[in-house]
Amino acid sequence: MPADIIKPRTFRGLIRKAGQYGGNGWEWSGLFPLYCGAVLVVGYMWLGACWLYWRTVDDLQRRSGRQARALVIVTMMLLAVLVIWTARLDAQYAQRLSNRLIWLPAAILLTAVLVSFALGFRSRRHYLPLFAALGIFILAFALMVAALFPLIVPPNLTLQKAASSPTSQIFMLVGFAVLIPVTLIYNTYGFRVFSGKVRVVHD
Repeated sequence: MPADIIKPRTFRGLIRKAGQYGGNGWEWSGLFPLYCGAVLVVGYMWLGACWLYWRTVDDLQRRSGRQARALVIVTMMLLAVLVIWTARLDAQYAQRLSNRLIWLPAAILLTAVLVSFALGFRSRRHYLPLFAALGIFILAFALMVAALFPLIVPPNLTLQKAASSPTSQIFMLVGFAVLIPVTLIYNTYGFRVFSGKVRVVHD
């Protein structure tokens, strides 16, 4: 959660002096970062409700479905405000987000994902609402990247400038080559252990 509040602060830029961070450490406490944190909290609640709808049955599944349908409305409203707010932070963000090559595909994908979310409650594919919710999160992060690219820390620190030396990058790639397969194997095993519906056992 703290990281979810701190990361949006980079949209407004960080104070730098002689190439070093020159802030006071309280930049995260602004309205925009706190709002982003609140949006993510509601989004996580929505994801949790969708997960329970997929993994449960009977009364708990129906209650989770009602919660998921209510939370999607709240999440979409909060995300809409977030996009508008982001566009007003900087002229570059507004230009990027208003570009037809960005907003038109995003709008089409969002519509398709929301339709899949709604249809998921009318079919036996109970996983559809969760996957649709994840798709909306991915789309939101993609819009964030589209607004920032090629910057990584506004107003002038690009990915190229922030990149470490080739030696350091190779060292990190070797580490990722080991950690990513281990993580995937572990998560796949955990997913299989907890696969299937959770059912109430009656005496």
